[in-house]
Amino acid sequence: MSAAFRYAEKYGIETEAAYPYTGKDGNCKYIEGKGIVLAKTYSNVPANSPDQLKAAISKGPTSVSVEADRAVFQ
Repeated sequence: MSAAFRYAEKYGIETEAAYPYTGKDGNCKYIEGKGIVLAKTYSNVPANSPDQLKAAISKGPTSVSVEADRAVFQ
């Protein structure tokens, strides 16, 4: 996720309306001038830190990753 946030800080992301999902293999058709969704900043919350996660959520949108290769998810 950090790489995606760094990209959004630098280039911006197009909206779904400007760059709809087509479900096909092919080349990226990104147009920099249409990149309007920007990440101003981001931070990583340490694992098993519910108070820090609550603080991050209170500041704005929050992404969460799950290590789904564990037996509990299978």
